[in-house]
Amino acid sequence: MFSSVSGFHFHPEPRHVPGEPHQPGRSAPSVFLSIHAPGVDALSGNADASAGPRLPADYVSKPSGKLYPDLVHPGIQIDDRGQRFIHDGANAYAVRFDRDNQTERVFQPDNPAKPGIPVRLNGAGEYERHRDVGLKGGSPGREIQSAYNVAKGSLERCRREVDDAKVVLESIENEIRRSPDFNADAQTRLQAANQVLRRREADLRGAEDYVEGVRQQARQLRQRTQDELTRMQARRQDGVRSEAATQLEINLLQVTPFQSGVSVTEVQGNLRRRQDDLRRVQDANAALDRNIDQLNRDLADVPYL
Repeated sequence: MFSSVSGFHFHPEPRHVPGEPHQPGRSAPSVFLSIHAPGVDALSGNADASAGPRLPADYVSKPSGKLYPDLVHPGIQIDDRGQRFIHDGANAYAVRFDRDNQTERVFQPDNPAKPGIPVRLNGAGEYERHRDVGLKGGSPGREIQSAYNVAKGSLERCRREVDDAKVVLESIENEIRRSPDFNADAQTRLQAANQVLRRREADLRGAEDYVEGVRQQARQLRQRTQDELTRMQARRQDGVRSEAATQLEINLLQVTPFQSGVSVTEVQGNLRRRQDDLRRVQDANAALDRNIDQLNRDLADVPYL
């Protein structure tokens, strides 16, 4: 299983974003994701979680640069290029959201047309393989919008609490000014009100940074989705050229016996091989078309915050 990270601190560049609102001063846990106790391995089905790899070795990916916690999705990390990862304690695995089946999938960035392995966050806060597809959910862009709405609500609440604390403090100060004698009780309440105001202001700063962190997450998501879409479209253009070239070779092979007297058996063998090549190219192009369609829809979901 892949452990998740919850209650984390997000670290956008170059500023530091502290913990969630009303949680100032919490220390950030490591972004390293470790495997929990042995038992039945949810990723492989083995009786011992330590026996063998959790996912095929050819799905292991290497992050680019540092890894940072995903602000919106517990258990997911983002590298310097914006690629999303989960980690099993030894290896990192690139993941992307499958809109059609509403699930995260471990995939191969160098071979994006290859089907990914569906994974999900379970009740124990760990990622596991699963076969349930078509479940309710939302795209990363919609989830960021939801997180932003919650963060904005927290920000507005913090602002109101700061205003309320200032009103209380001002009231006590006025009381002290009106009193001709030293008022020990009022001084005690004044000190307490100042402490409350400082806490509320710290909460407000945390809420402001949290909102900015979600905004940055949206910008990063839009950029990496656009970059991935551009790469996919370039691969699709290569696929168009490859399909056209293969089809031309097939056309030439079909007339070769009538032009050069080459053995019909040899030509038919070559023709079958090239037809097989054409089907593989067409299948790869169809997979790219599906990926491009999903990326276009994902991009449309990313909010401008």
